[in-house]
Amino acid sequence: SAGFIEPLESTGLYLCDLAAVMLAEHFPYTDDMMEMMAFRFNRIIYNRYLEILDFINMHYCLSRRT
Repeated sequence: SAGFIEPLESTGLYLCDLAAVMLAEHFPYTDDMMEMMAFRFNRIIYNRYLEILDFINMHYCLSRRT
């Protein structure tokens, strides 16, 4: 449920899939890589959330619906 930003399921499905793929790609092989990989994973996911939030805000602000 962490990926659901708005009423549509598309962003939730996308973010869940992205997180699963990125977790597999960024899973550390050794303990000394854990902090670096966790930081990179979190930064990428955080930026995706911000991009999607910007898109959703723009969509609703530019819409003529009341």
